[in-house]
Amino acid sequence: MLSKSLAIPLLLLLAACTSDDLPGLIDADATDTERPELGSGETDSGTPEDTAVADTTPDDTAVADTTPDDTAVADTTPDDTAVADTTPDDTAVADTTPDDTAIADTAPDAPADRCDAGIRVTVSLDQVAGDGACSLREAILAASGRPANSDCAAGSEVGLVTLPVGTYDLTIAGAGEDLGLTGDLDIAGSVAVLGCPRAIIAATGQDRLFDIPVTAALELDNLELSGGLVTGEGGGAVRANGTFDGTDLTFRNNRANGGDGANGSNPGGGGGGGGGAGLGGAIFSDHGTVRLESLTTGSCIFLSNTAAGGRGGAGPVNGGAFEGPGGNGGGATGGAGGPAATVGGAGGFGGGGGGGGASSTAGPGGIGGYGGGGGGGGADTGGGDAGAGAAGGYAGGNGGTGCCSAGSGGGGGAGLGGAIFFYAGGAIRGGAMELNGCTFDSNAATGGNPGGNAFGGPAATVGSGFGGAIFAESWTPILGAPTFSNNTASTTGTDIYSR
Repeated sequence: MLSKSLAIPLLLLLAACTSDDLPGLIDADATDTERPELGSGETDSGTPEDTAVADTTPDDTAVADTTPDDTAVADTTPDDTAVADTTPDDTAVADTTPDDTAIADTAPDAPADRCDAGIRVTVSLDQVAGDGACSLREAILAASGRPANSDCAAGSEVGLVTLPVGTYDLTIAGAGEDLGLTGDLDIAGSVAVLGCPRAIIAATGQDRLFDIPVTAALELDNLELSGGLVTGEGGGAVRANGTFDGTDLTFRNNRANGGDGANGSNPGGGGGGGGGAGLGGAIFSDHGTVRLESLTTGSCIFLSNTAAGGRGGAGPVNGGAFEGPGGNGGGATGGAGGPAATVGGAGGFGGGGGGGGASSTAGPGGIGGYGGGGGGGGADTGGGDAGAGAAGGYAGGNGGTGCCSAGSGGGGGAGLGGAIFFYAGGAIRGGAMELNGCTFDSNAATGGNPGGNAFGGPAATVGSGFGGAIFAESWTPILGAPTFSNNTASTTGTDIYSR
């Protein structure tokens, strides 16, 4: 509807005009003859007003045009769709699954989380000092449940030790002690050591790094173990007679020497002791459980580890004496040298046999233990051949039988398992070894040389070298995708020797 301000001028304008002036308008005074003639079938609406009413159709159309408004209302369907589009929101909620996946993905971060949960080592020095700084040795003592050390704060995960990046040298001398105060780190109970990030634990040629007795368990993650050395025992880096689990570990330049047999007495002409066995350059396990794996490709590595049998002791001349003892066998369990005219003692597991005692009744050598060389015969100081040389234990060399009033050499000890020696035999069999994704490179198993006779006669023999990488007794190793290269064995079994 027009406003009053516009309606009045418009009426004045219409009053001043005729229908001729505004041909688009129908004259209200016109007669029917002035109207256009209707065509056939057309009906006169009767009045101009009807036409005007008909002209309201556009208004109706305008009313009909409210359909777009209805459509606009109907267009709330897009709003409904928008509501329906909350399904994408639902999907977004469902997309929390990726978040869940992200939570699941925290598994690789689990070690990082554990890095905040343990006893944290704060100093690289090897000490038990009570000075407020927590050393690796002190942390192991605390984690093993030994008397608490105020230097090392307890973590939320019992038994866990965490090492920041760095090198931790074990420098406190004292091999053979089992309380963890000197030499290697002795484990009691259940202990885990985690590099945060990767750390190096290095021995200084005085002992191995870790000793796990039958009742203990050790987990090592993200570490390098290097420079371990044992003589007369097994396991240059780790002795694992309990349970040993390792992830992403490197064993580098560790060595197990069998221990040399002692020379026979001079003067006296006693027989030389047999050499001891070198067992497991990196790891030794006697009925234990060993599980090692690489979670990061190429991160379980055994590099340049060595198991070397000990040398047999020499059989000397009698030097004018008519009696003399034989030399002791090599290794921690080597047999004792025999007194005059007496047989040498037998070697224990890994030990060489003792040399026979010299006298006018020559004493024979003692037999070698597992992997140990046999003892050499003692001299017959009254003239003639020496006592009989003894047989070596499994893979050990035999003792010699000299002549001419002189002593005989002991047999060489065996070298078994340049990287790993695993034993599950004997009267009580048990234990298990599983290795997944490990690489063995440039490891060596070498038998020991024999001791010499002072004069002629059947000579002692060299020890055997079996299993440049792995030696397993009464157990077939479970190996998942291993890699072997450049390993050596002086006798046979360049990579693996199983018996």
